[in-house]
Amino acid sequence: MAFTDGLTNTRQKNGDSIAVFEYELKTDDPKEELKSELLENVEFNKTDRIYLIWRDSSKKVNRGSFIVGNRKPAPWEGYFTTDADQTIDE
Repeated sequence: MAFTDGLTNTRQKNGDSIAVFEYELKTDDPKEELKSELLENVEFNKTDRIYLIWRDSSKKVNRGSFIVGNRKPAPWEGYFTTDADQTIDE
């Protein structure tokens, strides 16, 4: 995963559809910083997705968000109706 100068000199682990690395931030917003750097240096297609998980040290919580792509729909989506106005005939 050496696609930018910021990632070439870091410890990194790659797996099946997952990558873990340390990244030195230049700003206080890891989500926007990594997203802009990735979009500048990597060509993505419509089906690519990247979910970023980071530690918000000021609030001491973990955060996560898609920075490329979106969540996939649930496999059962479209197999039921959510129409609250349905009536049941007795």
